Amino acid sequence: MQMNPPERVRPLVCGRRECHPALVTSLGPTWAAATGQDTVEDWVDARLRSRWGAEGADFDQEGLCFELREALNDGLPVGWALDENRFVGPDPMPEDALDLVRDAIDGIDFWGIAQSYDNGD
Repeated sequence: MQMNPPERVRPLVCGRRECHPALVTSLGPTWAAATGQDTVEDWVDARLRSRWGAEGADFDQEGLCFELREALNDGLPVGWALDENRFVGPDPMPEDALDLVRDAIDGIDFWGIAQSYDNGD
């Protein structure tokens, strides 16, 4: 069993006293580095059009992008998140951060989620 290194925490100061800890995070890979597309929205559009051509526009892409972001954040390890189009994670950032992010993206059932957002006939 692989053990993850302990996460460093720093106190969050509320007023003049420490009230609860906050994880120390650092900027990780960008969406572009992980997928080759600048944004989640561009990636979704490219995937839909690669399969459906112009009919890819028949999908509720805004809703699909929102659900994909949620699914991805649920699939990332604790302490990781997709913030806009950049991943944030533990500090220090692990050397395999890009692979970790790509594995999480690959773990999403894109087409399973996408079928719920098909507005076509």
